[in-house]
Amino acid sequence: MAEKRVDLASAFIWKAATNLKKGGVLGTVLPASILSGESYIKFRNELSQLVTPSLIGKLGSQIIFSKAIVDTAVFVGKKGIYSETGFRQSSHLF
Repeated sequence: MAEKRVDLASAFIWKAATNLKKGGVLGTVLPASILSGESYIKFRNELSQLVTPSLIGKLGSQIIFSKAIVDTAVFVGKKGIYSETGFRQSSHLF
């Protein structure tokens, strides 16, 4: 799914998303680059077909994870619901 320089976190997120039952919720802390990196465009598009985001956010500074060497973010989404919240149409969120 991901292209160019990728983080293995995308493989684990993809595995979790594909194994969710309809109505299941996925919540994860992930590298912030997955949210905006060019290498993850295809991944984000494919993931948005499986999981409707309900919370996406960058965690900002490394105060939360002081030993982290990458910026982190959080993603929460639900499988099998369609754009009740309008997330599906908002490409800028993902």
